This record gives sequence, C-alpha cells and structure tokens, in this order.
Amino acid sequence: MACLRCTCPRFRARYKRLVNNIYPADPSEGLIKNNMEKLLFYALSHHQKLDRIAKYMYQRLCRDLYRNRTKYACITVAAMDRLLMACHAPSLNLFIGSFLKMIEKLLESQDVELQILGTNSFVAFSNIEEDTASYHRKYDFFISKFSSMCWDNVNDEEMRNKKRLAGVRGLQGVVRKTVSDDLQVDIWDSVHMNKIIPSLLFIVQDHLSDSYLERADEQFSLPAGEDSNPGKLAEFCLRELLARTNYTNVKAVLTPLLIHLDNCELWLPNTFAIQCFKLVLCSVQSQHSYIAIEVLLNHLNDITESNPKIKTSLLEALGEAIIIAAGGAIGSSIFEVFNTLLFHLKSSVSVFSNQYRRKDLRSFPPEDEKKFQEAIINVVGAFGATLPAYQKIEVMTFITCKIPNVNTQYDDDNTAADSNEYILQSKFLQCLAKISEGLKTSNLASVFPRSLLEPLLKLSRSSNSGVRLKVQKVFHRLLDRHENLPRLSPSRVLLSKSEWDLNVEKCSHQDLMFMKRAGVDLFNNIFESFQDKDNKADNIFALYRTSALILIEVNSSDIIIEFIRIAMTLQNFATRSDEMISANCVTAIHSIVVAIFHLIAHLQLLQALEKVVAQTILLRQEEAKYMLPVKIFISQPPNRSSVYSNNSYTINPKYLVDIDAVIEALNIDGFDTEKISANDMMNYKPITGGASTLSIDTEYIPAVIDDGGSPLVSKRRHVSELITFSKMKSAVLDIAEKNHNNSSVTIEKFKSLTIDDIVNKASERTVRLQKMLSILKELTVHHTYQIPNIQEANYPVSLVY
Repeated sequence: MACLRCTCPRFRARYKRLVNNIYPADPSEGLIKNNMEKLLFYALSHHQKLDRIAKYMYQRLCRDLYRNRTKYACITVAAMDRLLMACHAPSLNLFIGSFLKMIEKLLESQDVELQILGTNSFVAFSNIEEDTASYHRKYDFFISKFSSMCWDNVNDEEMRNKKRLAGVRGLQGVVRKTVSDDLQVDIWDSVHMNKIIPSLLFIVQDHLSDSYLERADEQFSLPAGEDSNPGKLAEFCLRELLARTNYTNVKAVLTPLLIHLDNCELWLPNTFAIQCFKLVLCSVQSQHSYIAIEVLLNHLNDITESNPKIKTSLLEALGEAIIIAAGGAIGSSIFEVFNTLLFHLKSSVSVFSNQYRRKDLRSFPPEDEKKFQEAIINVVGAFGATLPAYQKIEVMTFITCKIPNVNTQYDDDNTAADSNEYILQSKFLQCLAKISEGLKTSNLASVFPRSLLEPLLKLSRSSNSGVRLKVQKVFHRLLDRHENLPRLSPSRVLLSKSEWDLNVEKCSHQDLMFMKRAGVDLFNNIFESFQDKDNKADNIFALYRTSALILIEVNSSDIIIEFIRIAMTLQNFATRSDEMISANCVTAIHSIVVAIFHLIAHLQLLQALEKVVAQTILLRQEEAKYMLPVKIFISQPPNRSSVYSNNSYTINPKYLVDIDAVIEALNIDGFDTEKISANDMMNYKPITGGASTLSIDTEYIPAVIDDGGSPLVSKRRHVSELITFSKMKSAVLDIAEKNHNNSSVTIEKFKSLTIDDIVNKASERTVRLQKMLSILKELTVHHTYQIPNIQEANYPVSLVY
C-alpha cells in the first residue's frame, strides 16, 4: 500500500503536486505562470511548508542537473527566486538553507551559463533585507568560488568577461550581505580578504584602460549602464568595500593589497600602485586615512633588504598618499613617522660605508640608493607640509637631535669630508630644508628655539663646506618671512632702490628681544664662517644672504652697527696677505663687503653712504669687474692680474671701500657711530646681543624735556624678561670684561691721537656734561617736594584725645 501511494500522484503531498505543476511538458515553454501563482499562494498561506517546498525543489534541481536537463534546472531557479522574493516569514531562514545549496550546485557545474544563473540568484538574494538573524549560515564556499571566477583566463574573451563579471557581482553580493551584520561570517577575516582583494585588483589591473583609477579622487558612483564592464564594476566594488571599513578593519584590506602588489611585482613601474592607494585614501573615511600611511611605513620596514628601486616606488606612492590624507590626520605619533623615515635614510647611507656595508646589497647600483635617499627626503618634506608651524619646529628640533656629532670645529685635515657621517649630516640637513619650506611665523623666537638654534650654529662650523652650505640654506628658509630670498640673487644685490623691490616691514619688539639674546652667537658664527679657509663661492654668497635676511627682518640700528663692523673687519681680513685663503675667496669677500654696505644704505635710506658705495661700485665696474658679485658668483673670472698689485693676493687699495669715508658718510646721515671704532678693523667682537648685554631699547626710554623746556610724562617701562642669578652673574662678568676692553681702547686712542684731538674730545664731553647738569637742575626745580611737618598735620576729631 505504501508503494502504491508513492507511485500515484493523487496520494502525494499537496506542496509536491503544486511544485510539479509549475513544470511544462516542453521545457522551452518556460515556467507555467498560473500554477506558479498557486504555489506562491500556498507558500504564503502555509509558512511551515516553505522548508519542505525548498527541499523538494532542490531535489528536482539535482536530478535535472544529473540528467543534463538544463532548461528544467533554469525553471527551478526561476521558481525559487519568485518564492524568495514573495515570502518574508520568520521561517524563511529554513528556506534559504536549501536555496543556498541550490546555488552551490549551480556554481559547481561546468556550464558557464549555469554559473552565471546561480550568481544572479545569489545577487538577488543579497539585496533582500532579512528581519530575523541567522547564526548558522556560512559563505566560505561562495567567497572562494566567486574569487576563482574572477581569475578565469579562458581564450574566449567574451566568455572570459562574462565569467569575471559574474565573479565580481558575486563578491559584491557577499560583501553587501555580510559586512553590516555582526552575526554573519566575519568578512574582514584575513582568510576572506586574501581572496577578495587580490581578485578585484586583478580584474582592475587587467581592465585598467576601462577603469576610473586615473580619476580616483573624483569618481565614486557607478554610472548607469557601466555594470557590464568587469574593470569598472570591480573598481566600484572595491570602493564600496573600502567605504564600509572602520578603524579596526582598514588594515585587513590594505595588507592583502600590499601582498598582491609584491607577488605580482607591480611596484616597478609603480603607476598602478599609486593609483590603488589614491583609490584607497579617497574611499576610506578621512579620519582613518592615516592608517593607510602607517601600513605603508610598516611595509617599508618589512622590505628593508629589498631592491632600492622597489622601496623608492613605495615611497613615491607614500608621497602621493600623504597629499590626499593631508585633510585628516597623518598618524597618532608624528615623531614615530619621522623616526622611521630617518632610520631608513641612515640605513641607506650606511650602505656606502665600509663599516656598515652588507654583502647582499653590493649588487644594487649606487644610483638606486641615491634615488631612494632622495625619495625619503621628498616624503619627509611632504609630511612636513601637512603640519602646522609649531609642529614643524618641533620636528626640525627632533631631526637635529638625530644628526650625528662629528668634529665640527674647523680642521685642516679634510680627508674625512666624504665619510658616512658627513653624508648623513648633509641628508638630514636636506630634510630640514624640505620641512622649512613655507614656514611662516610671527616672530623669530618661535622659529629659533634654543634647542634648534644651537645645533644649527654648531653644524655651521663643520669642517665640510657642503655641510656648511646646507646649514645656511636652512637659515635662509627660516629667516625669509617676506619672500625676499629670490630678490637676493647675485645679479640683483647691487641694484638701485627703484629696481630693488625688497619687502621690508617694521621690526617687532619680540624680534629685537630675540636678537639681544642670540645676537652674540649669530654674529660670531657669521664672522667666523666667512673666514673658513676651504670656503667656496657658494659658501660666501650663502653667508651674505643669511646676513641680508637678518638685516631685512630685524631692521634696527644695533643690527646695522654690527654688520658695519663685520664688513669692516672682513675687508681688513681679505686684504692681509698672510691668510691662507684662495684668490676666489678674497675677491668674493670684497664683493660681499660692498653688497652689505649697499644693502644698509638701501634699508636705512642713507644717501651719503649710498654715494660712497656707488663710487666704489662704479670704479670696480670700470677697472675691476671681477670684484663684483655678478661676475664672481655667476661666471668664473679667467684672469685677475689687474685686480692684484704685483700679481700677489694684495688687493689694489683704490678698489676697496674707504672705511673713513663710510664713517664720515654715516655721520652726515645722522647715524650714531660711537660704537664703530678703528679697533674693529683688526678684531671683531659683537657688542649687541647676549644675556650680558645691558642696552636699553629706546622705545621705552622716558622723554625728559621737550623743546619748550617743560617736563613730559614718561612712558611706563616694561620688564622684558625675568632677572635670575645666572643673568646677574653674567652681567657683572661682562661689565668687568667691557671695562677691560674700554681701557685697552682708551690706551690705543692715546697712542694714536694727537694732543689737539684729545683736548677737543675732552671739551665735547665737558659740554655734554654741562647740558645734562642743566637738565637735572630744571627737573629739580619743577619737581621740588617739601616734607610736611608732622606737628602741623590736621587729624580727624575722632582720633584726637
């Protein structure tokens, strides 16, 4: 009886009869719609039957596939899709289990059309938002299968594109179904990402001409009708995946991306790698973009022993990534980023040192290492460009602490000039110059903290002329706050006022205070640097530009006096024949002396001084052109026999700046020359700046008497800095030293002056003393104050007994 029931259709379960009725006798006619409506009505009315309906349809599908009845299998898939879209009951999870088994069966088939059919059904399923959670569903098979379809490489291009497109759509469906549901399989697991990311990148790379990677920062949404292109769809799927990342899983996407670039050797050339990272940084959330930079830096650490060309390409990609990530953050620890870059720079430089050379790196050409070092310096500059001014100063201070200490005192022995330490100093200084680009601050004290200024001054006294030149270039970037550096070229330093358009502003009180604190060190350093025996023309002109920028930025009388004294002493130094310096340095220093006087006359509008300097310039233009900056620092002079007397290093005196005429011109222009003496010609020592200087700013000196002789209200004097014991001690010691120097100067004056000159100077001092006494007398008359008699004071009645 049981056997009879199984063979007779009328005794079958109703849901089985309804399922069988949807199949026509001729499969080419397709699904019987009326019977399908009956099946849908039954399924919606009897939710508990959905599981059995799905299992029965899955059995029919397996039987049809086994018998190669493909059209009947297509009818089964269409019916399952209709049921899936129509039913949203709590028991739908049981139906979906059989549905997914059916798709697996289709994907395992060797027929490409059936694979595409199964993919389409899965994509339709992935777009359904389920009301109930599922704890038992797994998508491992689908991830593996769809990923393998992306790598299909059959000869038929049309069939290959269809299969790859199906694979991309399937991966997109898996991502959409699982990425937002915490109860589903962890799609961010490395096992899955190592399959999904390389598959998408492979298609994007293979269809690079059809993708939007070249406009990675513009295009995000997929235009209508473009979903049939595998390259564009893969790129859109990758963007969608990156957009769904958060802080915890950004690295899960980037790590397989880097592995794919390594395995497929896509760093050389690095066009595709750069475009990929542009896509990544434009797709992830801006607050997470710095993680991509950290991942790149960590990957650079992992490939330390690799080909320098690969590391250079990675750094170029990193530089492009920094530009895009500048809108957000570039890392939780700025110093850690720079420390990593400096470590690789130091390691690269050490390759050329015998002490640190590695045998496995000898095969790499030196040019590749140099390009790698340049790439590191460019990336350091790109990082620095994203930082605010105060952080740039901190980073520069951090880098100066990393610069190796070499014997920076000038030494005659230059055999170690090309050693590893000097090369490393030079590279680190290039990093400082890159970071200082575009640095703008309101005052010099914030640009030159002691922790930065002292190492730079120490490096400027290096025995290597190349290191000294790079230090001066760093000073140029830090001092030039008004874009005057291009105007200080050799062809423009002697232009007239109408042609020399310097941007000069009034010096702030903060800058004056800074020069009083650091002036001694700066002026001594500049003067000593001019005298270095291995100086080249570039070194001397760089020192002039540093001096000129200080004069322009801190345009005060004290600074002017210091540079007048420096110029006087330098001219005397260059004219002495016992100095072992080259002829180029001699003429270069003489040209710089004229340029300094010309700049001072231009800044202070000193017409008499300008005439004296103009006469010297005109004479040199007529008879000694090779003593002018435009000839020395631009073109090499072929012969200087007319410049020197008797073919020696002694310059003809008529081509020199007349110091007596300069001092006289300054007096005519009303400039105070009391601090300028003949002793400055022999030995220079700063008189402005330093903690021991006790000069008072004239802005805060109270006015005593006006023209009418009436007392004026004095201004309040502000205390600029805290007086400490160390400052008082240094001031007392400086006073003693100053008195000793004054005594020496006085003795020299009495030896050189005549009796008439001494009497005249004494008379002048007597006249000034009489004027001061008369002023004090008037003040005493106007401000006479009598002490009241306490006995005559009137007390309140309440206090008198």
